[in-house]
Amino acid sequence: MSLNAPSDKDSVEIALKQMHQAFVLAGSKVEKHPKEETQSEIFHRVREAQEKKKNKKAKSAAKMAVKKKIVKKMTVYFPRK
Repeated sequence: MSLNAPSDKDSVEIALKQMHQAFVLAGSKVEKHPKEETQSEIFHRVREAQEKKKNKKAKSAAKMAVKKKIVKKMTVYFPRK
């Protein structure tokens, strides 16, 4: 063995560094795609939107009924502390 020849330990370290650089380079070239929604996620998202819309509709209808004096506010029916 000559003095300038790398030992086995050095060659392993060099190989690991080169492999790490290759993985970093390959990882930076990969395009990142957003994860697609599953059928159950779509169903839950649509269902939540429907519930939200239904609740908003009921709330606005209740406000109009109070304005028109068809019903009283809910606080009237419960005693204050």
